[in-house]
Amino acid sequence: MKGKQGMKTAIALTVFLALTCVAYAEDGIRIVLVESGRLPRLPTPSPEGRISAPKPKLVAEVKGAEFDAMRGEVEDAVRLLEKDKTWWDIGPDAVYMSAKITLGETKYTLNSWFPLYRDNPKIAVSETRGLVAVSEKAKKDTIEAGNSKKYKKLVGIFDKVMKRKPEQPAGGVAKDRAPQP
Repeated sequence: MKGKQGMKTAIALTVFLALTCVAYAEDGIRIVLVESGRLPRLPTPSPEGRISAPKPKLVAEVKGAEFDAMRGEVEDAVRLLEKDKTWWDIGPDAVYMSAKITLGETKYTLNSWFPLYRDNPKIAVSETRGLVAVSEKAKKDTIEAGNSKKYKKLVGIFDKVMKRKPEQPAGGVAKDRAPQP
């Protein structure tokens, strides 16, 4: 009996430790630049015969206390996705930014070209019309003001991360601005 009881205790202790020591990814946001639309000059197959796409480049990362300060806004934005965990706002063959959001065990991904053109005075980003060439800031502002509240809230996450004060730490990766396409 002692052997069986000892085995049961050991199993119970192992299960308890496994459940309490499970490591979860830290809550936060990682924004990467994805250049899927740009092929290398001459694609070279790997030894296995595969052509590899360019790897995403880390642009910004926010976690810890800095993420906690924006957590409410992030949760409000991803709530707009309803059941979806991924949101797409890009054109065909587009270079875009991807925000990988971790909230507890749930991961969300926002993909958009908006942050790449946000500060370009000659291009407006329209939720319904894509990229629109404009000749003046007033026209850009009018077009972008026509985007839905949901759209503005989702792309606002990129703005929140990318336009934070440069002196704030970025989870070890400090970048002040989104790269230009």
